[in-house]
Amino acid sequence: MKKLRKYITAAACVLASLIFFWLAGFGVFLGYVAMEKPQEPSGHTDALIVPTGGSNRIHTGLDLLSGGMSGHLLISGVGREVSLEDIRKIWRPGEKALPCCITLGHDALNTKGNAEEVKNWMEQNHYHSLRLVTSNYHMPRTLIEFRRAMPEMTMILHPVKSVSKINFIQVAFGEYNKTLLTLVRGVFSGGTAA
Repeated sequence: MKKLRKYITAAACVLASLIFFWLAGFGVFLGYVAMEKPQEPSGHTDALIVPTGGSNRIHTGLDLLSGGMSGHLLISGVGREVSLEDIRKIWRPGEKALPCCITLGHDALNTKGNAEEVKNWMEQNHYHSLRLVTSNYHMPRTLIEFRRAMPEMTMILHPVKSVSKINFIQVAFGEYNKTLLTLVRGVFSGGTAA
């Protein structure tokens, strides 16, 4: 009976420690993504990359393209029914045309798929640098996947605030857990985030 109590106590201590570090990690994650800002605001890259998902991502990518930050924009993970005309309406309803040059990627279904789609597109176009435009809470996991797929690629990060302060903690909590799972998957599959 005493041995059983010792095992239960030890298991409880381990579980409490795991919960503590998990919550502490979320606090660090929350602080990090809330303070993220675009890198090299005037830095030009071969391409702008926008994975679909959060609000303001596509709008920001189009603004950067229109402002001359790159000569080409890839929007990855777009539904097959979505057209460039639909994108124009999302961006600026009063605009008669979109800036050149925009590619809609239809193959990606998730963040890992975004990384593979972007890798293939960058290689086809012989591009060597990109500005990654995605939601601030989504950036850590996206960067892990992109670094695994394209370790030699020059990447400038452009986090976007995409949700209200009320929803931010809830959305960030879900994204934190997905990021942890992505890291664990990388460890067990032999992948690296570097």
